[in-house]
Amino acid sequence: MSARRGSRGVALAASLLLAACGDAPAPTAGESPAGSAAAPAAAPAYGPVVDRAIAALSDAIDPRFEPEPADRELVNELTQVLANAGGDARLRELPLEEIRGIGDAALRELSRIAADPGAEANARAAAIELIAAVGTRPAGLALVELCDSRRETWVRRHAAWRASELPVDVDVVVPGLLLRLRSETDHEAAIYVASALARHANYAALEMLQRLVTTGADEAARQRAAAELARVVEEAGAPDAATLDAWWRAGAPELPSRAPSDHLRLAAWQWIATLSGDTFQLRPVDDARFILSRLGAWAVAPLADALADQDPYVRLHAAQCLERMGRRARAAVPALEAALDDPRLAAQAARALGAIGGPGVREVLESAIGPGPHERRVAAVRALELLGDAAAAPRLAERLADEAEPYDLRQTAAESLLALAPDDAAARAFLVASLTEPAADVGGAERALADWLAARADDASLDALRAAWRAADVAAGAIPTSSESTARRAARQRAFAELDG
Repeated sequence: MSARRGSRGVALAASLLLAACGDAPAPTAGESPAGSAAAPAAAPAYGPVVDRAIAALSDAIDPRFEPEPADRELVNELTQVLANAGGDARLRELPLEEIRGIGDAALRELSRIAADPGAEANARAAAIELIAAVGTRPAGLALVELCDSRRETWVRRHAAWRASELPVDVDVVVPGLLLRLRSETDHEAAIYVASALARHANYAALEMLQRLVTTGADEAARQRAAAELARVVEEAGAPDAATLDAWWRAGAPELPSRAPSDHLRLAAWQWIATLSGDTFQLRPVDDARFILSRLGAWAVAPLADALADQDPYVRLHAAQCLERMGRRARAAVPALEAALDDPRLAAQAARALGAIGGPGVREVLESAIGPGPHERRVAAVRALELLGDAAAAPRLAERLADEAEPYDLRQTAAESLLALAPDDAAARAFLVASLTEPAADVGGAERALADWLAARADDASLDALRAAWRAADVAAGAIPTSSESTARRAARQRAFAELDG
């Protein structure tokens, strides 16, 4: 990656990209949203963090020049020998040993054979096996390319299987495997991808394996998933799958420790660079966030460093990745706390802190509710709900009770408070009133009350309220008009009034 910075189409383009990525545009430095108790803090100083990291790692890695391609006839001959060797171990070892000697020079022709739909299947399978036998980083990347969803199912299966046998130091395949995991629809191929990831101490596919144990296409697929899950758990040294999953989500020290190679670290930084505002296509940004949020805990450090990059898009998306990592990203808490002083990043930083949690986070978020940019205050209130710490209830109750606060902050406080303290009558009453309040987010109030009811499914005293709530719905599958939605909320408000007598 070279220099990525430059002028771009200013506010409109920025707003469109942020909105399309699922986040409303944050106010720029110097803006003071309605209801703000104080002017935004000055943004911290930023620099070309990503560019510098990429340059440093690129300099540290020995340059790899693509070798002159090997003789095509020789590579084809070795492929045919392996394809026709059957179960003869001695005959099979001859081409495998020969291809190891040729090394990366054979990869171009082997990849061509493996990807050629007109070639014989046994020759293509042999080419895939020979690529794996080369066993280098370029060979690993060639196998990942053959796992692409555009390939035939059996090719994806075979390539993923061979990728699971690569040496552990060929970890540069991890980002590509994570991307394949996202698009793979074949259960058997997905199992092999999960196996390949686990070989590099990445357990992002563990949840998928657990799901396949019960939802596999057939009994054979379910048994394969169960066997692979058991193997992964045993090799990780965990007592069971649930424990391994908990270790992974928390980045626990019990996980197998394997430092990433410089090549993998460089790949991570290059994906972080993709988060730049210079990347106008949304798909690469979405792919980057998917990959980065599923890397091991080692990736938290570069993502936290990226919060100080001069590109606001990099900062925003890096914070989103840390939010998605959850507890695995606890090492980023200090950097996210500092990001609360960035008017363009504060709201996302607060959400990330709420998702990550850990000692001291509640106090940080409670402090962020105080005087400061309005959007940060609202986000901090919402983040306290994500955090799930009931000890925050008194602070939320204070914001709800303060009639001088903006309505949206009070409503957010009520929603968070009702989630943390379900018996809080003031929060419930405020949300019930919000169902027909012009200044309210009526949809948000309705969802919060629906969640409150759902969490009390076993409370018989609410049966009449639940019946009235359901009765207010329009016919299944119908899209309600604005007037129908207004009438529905009014009916639900009356049902709560009857409950409270």
